[in-house]
Amino acid sequence: MEVIKVKTSSERIIDEKNKVIRWLTIVIAMLCILVVQAHMQVSNAPRDWTFWTPPNIDVGGSSKVGVVPEVEAFNFAFLIFGNLNNWRVNGAAEYKKKLSQFKHYLSEQYRIDKLNELQNNEGSYRNRIRSVEFVVNETGNPKFSVKRIGKNNFEVEAVLRIRDVISGTTIFDEERRYFFSVNASLVPRNINPYQMKIMGEYQRYILEKKHV
Repeated sequence: MEVIKVKTSSERIIDEKNKVIRWLTIVIAMLCILVVQAHMQVSNAPRDWTFWTPPNIDVGGSSKVGVVPEVEAFNFAFLIFGNLNNWRVNGAAEYKKKLSQFKHYLSEQYRIDKLNELQNNEGSYRNRIRSVEFVVNETGNPKFSVKRIGKNNFEVEAVLRIRDVISGTTIFDEERRYFFSVNASLVPRNINPYQMKIMGEYQRYILEKKHV
């Protein structure tokens, strides 16, 4: 004769608890595995991301990490070149100071070229005031073009107006087309937050228009 054992209510409760504990143990083990995998991925991920703005609106306003938008190459070239050539009182002294101040934004060869320029023209730059501004087209936008020649290497053309004054007399006031080589440069951010450099001028500027 077969004896059927009937579980008491307390035994059924204990069984249910044991089932819950087993499921929780499985879930916790799976979570631990996921945490370990996530930790390994984070450990192997890049610790520093480089992201330039503004984005390229031609591709829906997106911008890729580690890729310089073309317009940013122009913005950088104008910002650095404009600062180097903005002299308020004495071009000879200010140009020398700025070539040191902005050295991390220039290739070493370009900085040497500009120091040689200063040395050859130091007398004429003395007490010279200079201003730089971009020239706009008929739609009010700056006249420039950018050609990508590598992932983050560019040839930038920009029409800039250069005006030199000594003792209140305008020496020249010209619109010139400049040709800059601009590259991304992943150097310490504390010395170059823009992560770019002007490598040089791949062609001498072309005179576009004389105002004086």
